[in-house]
Amino acid sequence: MNPSYLRMLLPMDDACRRFSEWIGLAPLGQPKKLKASKAVAAACKDGAWRSRVAVYIYQSGEWTVFSDLNGRLASYSAAQWRKLAGRSQLVFAGYNDAVPYGQLVVVRGGRVVREFLDDQQNPRENVNRGRLDFERHSPLQTWIDAASFVDEDSIASYPDTGLLWLFGEVS
Repeated sequence: MNPSYLRMLLPMDDACRRFSEWIGLAPLGQPKKLKASKAVAAACKDGAWRSRVAVYIYQSGEWTVFSDLNGRLASYSAAQWRKLAGRSQLVFAGYNDAVPYGQLVVVRGGRVVREFLDDQQNPRENVNRGRLDFERHSPLQTWIDAASFVDEDSIASYPDTGLLWLFGEVS
């Protein structure tokens, strides 16, 4: 598995506008409403991704969640996430159990308050800065801990329907 997501504490319209301006890639049309079970198939053509970035977007309480369908969001730095967040709260989290790799970035009030990366294939890239309240009893130490954060995050659980939005032509 390799789930990852971005969530921003913003209404969906504001979060989508900000994401679209920040991503630096032309959208391939408007977001398309569809069932979660159809998102990956709709983001692909002939077995290949139709775009460089494919996100499935939905509202979860006060949060807007961008589920990263093709894994491209993992390439952005904590500084880039901070720029997207502005003064809003933002969480980027993900893992890949085949690599193995786990990441968590949390931005609040214009500051990166947690940056964690455990990449078993590139250990020189690993980062472990800051702490979150829940880590007093169980600090993130390995990619498995980041995977547990992702798997247990009730805010990022898929609803039945959402929006598929594609960015960047595939060359």
